[in-house]
This record gives sequence, C-alpha cells and structure tokens, in this order.
Amino acid sequence: MPRKKVDSSKLKYDGKAFGARLREYRLQKGFSIQKLANEVGVLRNYISQLERGDRTPSFDILLSLICVLEIDANALLRDYFCVQMQTDARAQLIAQMLAPLSTNQQEHIFSMITMEATFLNDRKEDA
Repeated sequence: MPRKKVDSSKLKYDGKAFGARLREYRLQKGFSIQKLANEVGVLRNYISQLERGDRTPSFDILLSLICVLEIDANALLRDYFCVQMQTDARAQLIAQMLAPLSTNQQEHIFSMITMEATFLNDRKEDA
C-alpha cells in the first residue's frame, strides 16, 4: 500500500518558536546555556543558535534535549503536530499540572474554566 503524502506546507519549521520554548524549558530547569550544552554534548554556541532559531536540531540532539530537560516531546514540538495531536498534548499537559493538586483545587480550576468558556461562547454569539 502506498504511503500517504503529507502536505509539507503545513509543517514549516519555526525556529524562533522552537528556540523560545527551548529557552523556557532550559530556564525552568535552572540550566545555563553552558550547562545544557555540556549535558547534551554540544558546544555552547550550538544551544545559543537553537534558542535564536538560527539552527535546526538533528534528531539525536532533539532526543538529547528532551531527555536532559526531562520534558515530553510534545511540549517542545507542539507547533508541528496536527490539531488533534495538539489538543491531546494540551490535555496531557493540563492533566500533569493538575495531578499534584487536591480534589478541591482541581474542582475549583474546573469551575473557573467552565465559567470562562461559557463567557467566551456567549460573547461569540453576541458578535
């Protein structure tokens, strides 16, 4: 059976967005550019170039970044997945953020989301 062709026009690499997320996760981990470079096994300049969006990481480097930063691949690559995968990735991230909270705290956040969604839907109908 022939492989389905993917519309590559929808899958453009946005180095700036990738770099911004990489920097965000590096800082959350408390790593300097040099420490991340050492952990991944690349030069400091390479990490700087990735964060500026000037370079595209190889698959091996991408895997190393994900492992060293202890993040999910979806978090770093979410702009490149189809809408359903993006939705699934967001749901997974939300679940991870809610997991350490108590049941009451989770219910409170759910009620806030419900109110906000209702408000936005009502405004959409008014427009």
